Amino acid sequence: MQLVAQQAPPRPPAIPHSPHAPKQALPAHPPSTPDSVIDATELGSPLLLDKGWRVGITADPAAATPEFDDSAWAVRNARASFAEVPDVDRSAGATAGSSGKAHEPYAWYRLHLKLAPHHGPLSLLIELPVSQNATISSQTFDLDVFANGRRIRPEGPHGDEPARYQQISRVYNLILPPAETSLVLVVRSIYIPMGYGAYTTFFASRTLRLGHREDLDHSLELWSVHNLFERLPRLVTAILLVALALFLLALYFTQKGHVE
Repeated sequence: MQLVAQQAPPRPPAIPHSPHAPKQALPAHPPSTPDSVIDATELGSPLLLDKGWRVGITADPAAATPEFDDSAWAVRNARASFAEVPDVDRSAGATAGSSGKAHEPYAWYRLHLKLAPHHGPLSLLIELPVSQNATISSQTFDLDVFANGRRIRPEGPHGDEPARYQQISRVYNLILPPAETSLVLVVRSIYIPMGYGAYTTFFASRTLRLGHREDLDHSLELWSVHNLFERLPRLVTAILLVALALFLLALYFTQKGHVE
């Protein structure tokens, strides 16, 4: 038998490899998230602000201004717990102050809203707690509200220094001129990365509503009445238990020493 050698198939031409070939450049800026603007042009009853919050971690005080670029910030809804967001300063390099130490970052929650022309006076209600069955701790955390760059002080008792006292539901008069049809609402809180009071659970104990002052006062009054009626049975039960304990204690001392 005669064997015929087969010709090997031609190999593709080798691509020269350069040890100093440039690597693919990384994007200079993080990708921007889709625009998230809440339409409040037909504001009637108080609007629940539970969607479209841009959340960021930074020590830059410019984050309180409406001109601040938050297009790369993550968008989160107001849930009991949401996914973490990157630290803007850590990814871009820490910001150092005059002492050479990095400034402490804050957790920022920014919301863009479109208002109707001649919208009238508007206020913000931050309601605590979120659920009538929930309770809030006596420990307080600083919280600041900004409306188009203006810091807004809360109304009610101790409105000048609310962080020093027990947290309560508060109304913030946003002081918006009727000609302003764009609102950038900013809430700043201390940055707690994990554990109790972490920034990812900011909305677990807070409900935010935008509306006219009279409507917000009515909503707050209804909430207080509902909360009272829900807690009233617990109060009655506690009083009955105390009375029963006192009766049993008195019965014990009156029967003490008696031989049955």
